[in-house]
Amino acid sequence: MDRKQTFERLVETLTSDERRQMLARISKSFQGASEPIYLAGVSARFDPEKEYRSLPWWQRLWVALVSIFRARPRDEIMSEFAMRATVESIRESAGDILDQRKRLLLVPFRDHIAGIGEAIPVIRDSFAAVSGPNRSSFVVYLAAMRIALEHRELMLLTDSDAIASREGTNEAAVKRQVRQELDKRMESIPIRSRSDMMMTVRVVDLLYSLTQFPFQTVLECFEAGGGNDVGLCSFDYVSRHLDSLATTVVALKDAIDPTALEAVILYAGSDTAKTMTGEELSRWVHVEMSKMTGALTRIRDHTRALELEKVLRVVHDDLSFEVAQAAGGEDWFLVYKRFLGERLTRGVAEHRIRRRFRELSVTAMHLFSHLLQPLPGYPGESDDKPVRFFWSAAVMSLFFQKFYDAMRPVLKAVLVQGEFYKPGNRAQFNDAYNELSNFGVQWGKVTTDLESGGALRGLIDGMHDAEQRRAVVEELENRVLAIRTALLRSVDMLSNLMHGILYAQPGSTFDSLSNFGEIGGRRNAELLEEMKGVAEQLASVRGLIVDLASVEEEAEALGAFVGNG
Repeated sequence: MDRKQTFERLVETLTSDERRQMLARISKSFQGASEPIYLAGVSARFDPEKEYRSLPWWQRLWVALVSIFRARPRDEIMSEFAMRATVESIRESAGDILDQRKRLLLVPFRDHIAGIGEAIPVIRDSFAAVSGPNRSSFVVYLAAMRIALEHRELMLLTDSDAIASREGTNEAAVKRQVRQELDKRMESIPIRSRSDMMMTVRVVDLLYSLTQFPFQTVLECFEAGGGNDVGLCSFDYVSRHLDSLATTVVALKDAIDPTALEAVILYAGSDTAKTMTGEELSRWVHVEMSKMTGALTRIRDHTRALELEKVLRVVHDDLSFEVAQAAGGEDWFLVYKRFLGERLTRGVAEHRIRRRFRELSVTAMHLFSHLLQPLPGYPGESDDKPVRFFWSAAVMSLFFQKFYDAMRPVLKAVLVQGEFYKPGNRAQFNDAYNELSNFGVQWGKVTTDLESGGALRGLIDGMHDAEQRRAVVEELENRVLAIRTALLRSVDMLSNLMHGILYAQPGSTFDSLSNFGEIGGRRNAELLEEMKGVAEQLASVRGLIVDLASVEEEAEALGAFVGNG
């Protein structure tokens, strides 16, 4: 019943030893890529008074004289000197990427932006695959790699089998007990491990944000930003975009752990990797890692050359300008805890469904004097998805084998000989009897189609295209659902009518027969006993199908198997 999630299957792709060996073999590819994308190199908020006091006495004197003769505040003069020093620092480290006087960004700056934009497509799809709606499951997958021991214990704690093994049947009490233990174990995860996880998730989050930045829009600014020559762009025209870019870039100050890149590659390429052998997987990861680390190296080189923090102080003409760093990774613990809480809720629900299914299996065995077994040929799963109505089909199969032929003569005797007090009850009985007869015809077709060599069996077994195979399975599910719906309607009506015939009370909706004591002639007493038996069977079958349908619907909502598959 427990269906493995994507991250659980991925974790099992490689053992820890295999992963270490693989990473050792490709170490040359990621040595450079492990360095941070950005290196902090800007001083704290500019303090003109502090800067003035740090000058030699003769420079302080010169500043004082300039302030007096030019009638300018000393702080303004210090800011001007500091801004010139900042521009000179940019020129020394990055070359001529801007013109402060004309307030223009120059061609080399544009080229660095273009260089980052050209490298981004190499990593965009991979990081998109671990973000957005997939981010939570990726965080869990990463936890399985980074805090493997703790993760394994927490997964076992919240497993439905482990929950089932606990004493007591009070579902709420069991859930509360496991949750308390879960909280305690999560709090015991070492601080260092939590910090490493946060840093890793942060890097992944920020790299994803970087892949979403509109580099092409910035490049277009250089074509229409007010420069006299192609490739120049006004500070004012592009400042908003640079602020946004810097928010992400400046936050990328942590080292990039190679195992994080491996996790991104494996998770993003899970469909590709799942059919590979260990050796094939190792080669594939080597190639993908080389592509990713190569792109990150280009991004790093161009990003560092931009000197964004210093450039933005010049662009905004504000030496105290500080970039607000983007957030990322801080919520990993809450995401992980929420996943485990949802897994606990699911585990408890699965335990409840299993217990209820076992009870219904016993009920079915007593009712039909036969073990509840799958309908021959009915698939339990298709392409890792449970096929719906698996056990409903099994119950209908037993009903058809054990009760259908035996109860029809009794029902037909009522149909032919019964004289209903109420004309409406007669019409209801006719319709219900005909619907039950039609069930026999339709069910016979399904069982024939599912036999070896049957139409549906051949299609399901021989269909190589997944979409076409799923379409055939859905056709089978729809047929079984339609038959179950019609059977329930028929059995429900016949059960009510037979109960009314046998035990009618004055004013009841379902009345008796006017010839109740004469129907069947000399076999009247015997027929009445047979009618009682049929009425009990109809009520029992109806209750079993309804209860089992409820269990199947709850399991389907969980995406779980109920014993099938």
